[in-house]
This record gives sequence, structure tokens and C-alpha cells, in this order.
Amino acid sequence: MPFTPHDRELLRTLAARMAELSQLPIQRERAGQIAAVNELRATRPSVLVFPEGSWREIIPDSSLQCSDPLARQWELALRARILVDEQFDTDQPVVRQFGIGWVFTRAGLGVSENIHRSDEPHGAYNWEPPIKEFADLGKLRYSPPTVDRNESQRRLALAAETFGDLLEVKLAGHFWWTVGLTMTLIKLRGLEQCMMDMYDNPSFLHELMAFLRDSMLREMEWFE
Repeated sequence: MPFTPHDRELLRTLAARMAELSQLPIQRERAGQIAAVNELRATRPSVLVFPEGSWREIIPDSSLQCSDPLARQWELALRARILVDEQFDTDQPVVRQFGIGWVFTRAGLGVSENIHRSDEPHGAYNWEPPIKEFADLGKLRYSPPTVDRNESQRRLALAAETFGDLLEVKLAGHFWWTVGLTMTLIKLRGLEQCMMDMYDNPSFLHELMAFLRDSMLREMEWFE
């Protein structure tokens, strides 16, 4: 279903601002700087701004104005990109594009950690790692993600209908901010135990890391 007139108008206003920013001469300069870095001919470092977990403070959920959950996601994405461009000294160019991520679910690795969280929002937590001994490696299973192509196409069509005349809308692959495996390893084995494994049982650690490496490579193929 289309968004409400209020949500649609708000998203179009933000999309129009992003399109306006993308046409500024500074964006070509920034794109040239990023290209120079990638081609190993840059004369200075690039400055990239990713507030990461701080977005909940910079643009709190209470400040979003759309009512539809999906519209709120898009509102946050547009506001964040505009804010970075307008308020930070960054080399990230604004482009006249809006990416719609594939809708998918992960099946996991056959085991999962048992997490114990505090009552505070975003508070501390600990967990019970599931890989406690060598035999537990046999419990690990890789299952490919399940991609909902119909929902992905529905969202693409909805975005195109909402602000496709202002921004180029396209399906985008998964954003791999890291392909590091350490965080997954620690959740499966425990931080202290991982440190001990490096000394006491390196072959165990190598086998576990090999499984995680192969699983990551297989999953990346789904989002290329």
C-alpha cells in the first residue's frame, strides 16, 4: 500500500533536499578525492564520518515524523545522509541515489549464544558461548540466507512511486562494514577462552575460524 499523504510528502521533501545537495560542485571534488585514494594517488587522507551507534542520540526515534515503520526507516536514512553533509567536514560525496536493501533473513550457524541483558536500554550484557569443546564444532551448520524477492521488489516499487523522480532508486547489496570474524568467534567461544585457545589449542581455533571464513565467503556471494 502507498504511504499516507503526510509520510509521502515528508519523504519527498527530504529526497528533494538530498537531490539538491548532490548537484553542488563540492560533491564532484569529494568524489575525485575518494577516487584518488582508491587509485593510490591522493595527496591527503580522506575524512569519512560514520556516527554508527550514536545515531540514536543524533536523530532519536522520537524525532522521526513518519508513521509507517518502513517510511520511518527511509526517513532516518535520508535525514542521516543530509545531516552528515550539512554539519560535518567530510569527503563523502552525496549522490542522487537511494538504495533499497534486499529483504532477507539469516538462518544462523546451527548454534547460538544465550544472552543475558541488563534492564537498561542498550545496557551491558553477557552470554554463554555454545562452542565449549571440540565435539561442539560438529554442531555448526551453514545455511544460506532466505531472500524475500517479492517484498524486495515491492519496496523498490514503493520507493520509485514515492520519490523516484527525485532520486535514482535501485536495489542495493548488503553493506559490508567489516568482514572481520572476531566478533562472531567471541560470541561462539567466549573472549577469555579464545585467548586461551591461541596458546592451549591453536588447531581447534584454526578449524573454527576456517568454518567462519568459508561461511562468510558463501554469504557474500548472495549479495554481490
